[in-house]
Amino acid sequence: MENINPTVAILCLILAAAVHRFILSNRRQKFLGAIIPAIWLVAVVILAANGVLSGLGAWISAVIVMAGLLVIWWSGQVSYRTRLADENARIDTVNASRLSK
Repeated sequence: MENINPTVAILCLILAAAVHRFILSNRRQKFLGAIIPAIWLVAVVILAANGVLSGLGAWISAVIVMAGLLVIWWSGQVSYRTRLADENARIDTVNASRLSK
């Protein structure tokens, strides 16, 4: 693990979080938002099985990342519900204005 460039790793994490938030979590199908957390969970299990994830600090970091991914997933679902409610309100307004004519 010493040969991983920290800058590249951070950019990959930022890209994964952005894809998770704006593409996968912000959809009607809730399972799409579970893809990145599931991949993270599998990665943590593999790292733990290989002895790479050892020590309290590593486990705390893994749990914090998982909690962050779940918060992003929840935030995307809230955003989807808000967008859906706004769209429904707009449709109701258009229908009401057509009925009043």
